Amino acid sequence: MQLFSRNKALSVLSLGALAALGACGDDVTVPAPVNPPVVVTISPSNANVNVGASVDLAVAITGGTTTPTLTGCATSSAAVATAAVQGGTACRVTGVSTGSVSITATTSGGQTAAASVTVNAPVAAISGIAITPAAANLQVGGTTTITANPTTTAPGAVVARAYVSSNTAVATVTSAGVVTAVAPGQATITVSLTGTGTGLSTANVTGQVAITVTALPPSVTGVTATPTSATLITAGTQQITATATYAAGNTGTITYGTNAPGVATVNASGLITAVGPGAAIITVTASSAGNASFGAASATAQIPVTVNAPAQVSIANITEGTTNNPVNINNVAGQIQVQLNLVTNNNNVSSVSLYVCDAAVNCTMTASPAAQQNFGTAGAANGQINLFINTADFTTDFATATAKFLNGQKNLIAVLNVANSNANSNLAILNFNNTDGFAAKHTAPTRSAVNASSNTTFFGGPDAAGRGRIQIAPVIYTAGRSLVSVTAGLTGVCGGTITFNSTNAFPIDYTYGYATTGNNITCGSESNPNADPDVTARVVASIDNAQNAGPSASMASSFRTTTSSIPAVTAPAIIRVDYDTPSIDYAFGSELLAPTGGELGWVNAAYSFATGDIDDNGVGPRANSTIVYGFAGCGTSTYTTFTTNTGADIAECTTDFTGGLVSGVNTRGPYTARATGQDLLSNESSATTDNFGVDKTNPALRYTASSDSLTIYNGTVPTVGTAADTMFSSEALDERAGFASTAAVHMLSRANQALNAGSCVVGTGTIGSAFVTAPGCTMAAAAFTGTVLVDGYKPIAPVTYSFLAGAEGYWTYRVRVTDRAGNMTTREYRYALINTSTPTMTGMGIPSTITAAGTNTFTPNFTEIVESRLNSFRVVYGAGDTLTFPATATYSLWDDVIGSNGNTTMGKPFTSGVTFYTNIQTTTSTNTIGDTASTRPDSALAAVTNVGGIGSAFFGVALLNANIQNDATAWTTSTTGKGSLVDSFFVAASAAAWNSPAGGVKARVFANTNIINSPFTRIDFYYRAAPATPFQYAGTVDATVTPALSPVAGAPVYIADNGTQRVWTYVLRSVANTNTSLTALVGGYTNPLGTIATGCWRAIATSSSNGRVLSTQNVDLAGGAACVTP
Repeated sequence: MQLFSRNKALSVLSLGALAALGACGDDVTVPAPVNPPVVVTISPSNANVNVGASVDLAVAITGGTTTPTLTGCATSSAAVATAAVQGGTACRVTGVSTGSVSITATTSGGQTAAASVTVNAPVAAISGIAITPAAANLQVGGTTTITANPTTTAPGAVVARAYVSSNTAVATVTSAGVVTAVAPGQATITVSLTGTGTGLSTANVTGQVAITVTALPPSVTGVTATPTSATLITAGTQQITATATYAAGNTGTITYGTNAPGVATVNASGLITAVGPGAAIITVTASSAGNASFGAASATAQIPVTVNAPAQVSIANITEGTTNNPVNINNVAGQIQVQLNLVTNNNNVSSVSLYVCDAAVNCTMTASPAAQQNFGTAGAANGQINLFINTADFTTDFATATAKFLNGQKNLIAVLNVANSNANSNLAILNFNNTDGFAAKHTAPTRSAVNASSNTTFFGGPDAAGRGRIQIAPVIYTAGRSLVSVTAGLTGVCGGTITFNSTNAFPIDYTYGYATTGNNITCGSESNPNADPDVTARVVASIDNAQNAGPSASMASSFRTTTSSIPAVTAPAIIRVDYDTPSIDYAFGSELLAPTGGELGWVNAAYSFATGDIDDNGVGPRANSTIVYGFAGCGTSTYTTFTTNTGADIAECTTDFTGGLVSGVNTRGPYTARATGQDLLSNESSATTDNFGVDKTNPALRYTASSDSLTIYNGTVPTVGTAADTMFSSEALDERAGFASTAAVHMLSRANQALNAGSCVVGTGTIGSAFVTAPGCTMAAAAFTGTVLVDGYKPIAPVTYSFLAGAEGYWTYRVRVTDRAGNMTTREYRYALINTSTPTMTGMGIPSTITAAGTNTFTPNFTEIVESRLNSFRVVYGAGDTLTFPATATYSLWDDVIGSNGNTTMGKPFTSGVTFYTNIQTTTSTNTIGDTASTRPDSALAAVTNVGGIGSAFFGVALLNANIQNDATAWTTSTTGKGSLVDSFFVAASAAAWNSPAGGVKARVFANTNIINSPFTRIDFYYRAAPATPFQYAGTVDATVTPALSPVAGAPVYIADNGTQRVWTYVLRSVANTNTSLTALVGGYTNPLGTIATGCWRAIATSSSNGRVLSTQNVDLAGGAACVTP
């Protein structure tokens, strides 16, 4: 705020007046300038201060001749705030209590300025506390530093910190917050923060840190000592092995102590010494002083020690083998049983051993025990122990043998095995006296097989796999004795011996089986499968080094055995052997059986040689299928193995054409065959046949030119001459084995209405279901007749027409010839039909209603001797206008179904659209559509034709108007979609007609050019060759096919357009089967139209299923009279 005095205002006014006066003219005198006024400001003009706090308000003084100075600061309420000059440039305001005051600054010139000050209550210096860490885990000696700060600190606040431990025995804390772990346990460090400051209220906040102190890890973690326990007898010792586990960087010592020195003592190195019976505890202690990271520690282990009296063992009894008979101590042989009495005195006896020592020699420390029993970790119990010793024990590799105990006086000593000590028994003195002998090993042949009937195993066969081996070693118990000669061999069917001596040196080792070099016994016999095994080793005689007779062994049980050696030595095996060859026979002996249909001494390609049989009295034969067959001959003596075991493998000999029987007994020919077979052990033998010839070529067989093949005899075609006319005849030729007198056979069968399942005429048997095409009659003999022809063929008696006696029906013939080698040729079936009678029509049923698209079932009835072939159907329209529709086939020719006589169904000529013309409308003479009435059918006629091509007369029935359904309007010029669009319809009379394609019969329609599709769906063509004859159906053109735009060869429909008319041309290029010629009956035919184009033609068009159809005028394409109305 600025305060202006009255004088100052006047001064300002005076200055203005002077200025105004100066403007009035140059005569005005301007007084001297006046100094600027004094201006005093105080800032800030509004301030806040807390109770007890001070704030300085700056005072600025400007202006005046001499600038005044600040001389005073005044408060409007000293109870709220005091004010005082501070440094001559400010007013210092100190808050006393809450409220608002006005502070006025005064200058030395009396000028003033004022400001407003609000005094607020004091705020807390600090609030809240944040401590890290919140908790700590320390090991003894470890430290951590606590950091504590207020959450909020007021400006100007001063913070003091204090730390206190709840348990200084566990953890201490410094004034700087450093915590030191003293001992294991828990302690709480309390942290106090005090905040002070001018204008601030003093504030205290506290927090706590949980301290967990753990001890240092031990410097030694354990000690192990072995054994963990000990059982000793008095004076016995046991060394302890102790190992301590120290922490890293630590070492220590191990000491030993005992709690019962009267029982057991232990020295500084851990050696236990048993003093007297009782129990003691040996303590093993490992100690370490530790270091900064690990504390001092110790670990102990205890070893229980039991001291017992020594264990005792004594020999109580010695018996023979497993009996209770006491041994003769002066003559001990074989196995003995030693009975021991054992007193353990609580010692752990792990085993008891028996030693056999020579007299005056203690061998218990050097030799292996003769017998021993182990008791495991539990040790033996007090009582009786039985041990066995084989005094005749020995070892051998079957080249030599070593007796474990030589004969003579022996000491028997029992020894106990007790931990850290042994105990010996009293001595027993015996005299060993075993008989010298042999040990043998029999290695059977590696090849074996089982006789299936006796379920017994045999060994043997050829080569190394069939050889067995015998090894024999002398077992000598007599000191100083040896053998200089041994004669050995085999028992059973093999027999034979070999002597080993200075000439044939030891060891005794020989084989047996098929003959080989060296020490081998040849065997060619076989054991009986129903008897016991019989072949094993034997020793016939021996001589010792004193030239006395040595031991022998006549059977397997005579040889020495032992179970003590590894492996055990057992008696030599006894086996069955088979070295005998089997018996091989052909089932028919050495002569070959005659081939099927052939003679003995000849074979063909199909002839099987696999007819051999194997027999064996030993192990048994292999299957006959394993026999290997071979052949030789025709200049080759080496037998070649068959590939198929048939004559197909043998070539026909080009140098020797013989074969067959000689004088009705022996056979001849260039070849023989051999069968080689084996028993189950591969012993092998063979058998050879007598001689034979080979003919693998089928004979030639032909029908003669006069033989019938699908021939039809109907009285006219073919013309039957005489009763001897040949129907079926044949001729045969064979250029190697030749024919027997009964080599030719044939069969003949017949079928018709009376024989509608066929019948065998020549030959017998079941004819089968294919009684026409392939009858199954068994063939009968057919004799060769006449003279051999120039080309070598031989005629077979023919079947003539007189033999058939003109009987009507289907005749089927077949012929076959077989040469002496059994080669067979059968010719194909030949067929002839005799059908000379005319079928008879007996009536015809007509439908009650006849429609254009209906089934219209007409049922002619007839009789026929053989079989009907087709029904012909005609309809008469008006006077003499007869249409013959397509015939209906009844039964097929040359099949295995004989159609029965009686009613057949017909009357639906076409398969689609209009199938029966219920009326016919004909174009005018100018080929246009007129409005004339249609012609309705007057009568229907039917005829039947048999398979011989002979037709019956037509049988007619009148049709009533009531029968005919006229269900459509006529074609007129006003009929929409019909007459209004069709200008003319005609059969083209010239091949040169407008755009006419060449060939065929053409029907044309001249129509409106707007007609897009053909106006008709079908065009049916009819033809007759002469006037007064019915029209025959010739064929149909499908008018719906896509038309060609130009006369493309073969297309059935063409179109052309001249801009005002469109011409549709429908071309019939070949006639349908008319079923009137004999050729048609046999196989069907088509006839090019050019050959019958001179006749009369008409076309009938239909465009829907309605019964009104459109017919052209009749046209003779050659301009003849065939179309003249009769």
